[in-house]
Amino acid sequence: MANPNIVNTSIMFGKTSVLLVNNTFSTLVTNSANSGKIIKVSALYIANMNTANSGNVTLDLFRSNISYPIMANTNVPAASTVDFVNKLIYLEEGDTIRVFSNTNNMFNATISYEEIS
Repeated sequence: MANPNIVNTSIMFGKTSVLLVNNTFSTLVTNSANSGKIIKVSALYIANMNTANSGNVTLDLFRSNISYPIMANTNVPAASTVDFVNKLIYLEEGDTIRVFSNTNNMFNATISYEEIS
């Protein structure tokens, strides 16, 4: 498993992904096994599109088939946005960040990250 020295990088790509959250764990970003990269997550927002009802969202780091909650069953008020990552998270090879809600199509997830190699 490679873990690039992020001080002496040769390539860095900034990316943003969006996802409609549903009631199964869905992948926001994956650092593939043997990618030779590290992914630096700098922002992750969950927006509740429902103007009347709040709901709960779970965000995890999935590593070696084990779920490590980042935010578990966290309430997102109606018509609002929650910043789920207020510090950097680094994804090593084989790591995935996933999102889940008990309510389908109520939330949008937006994640900004850098692929570093």
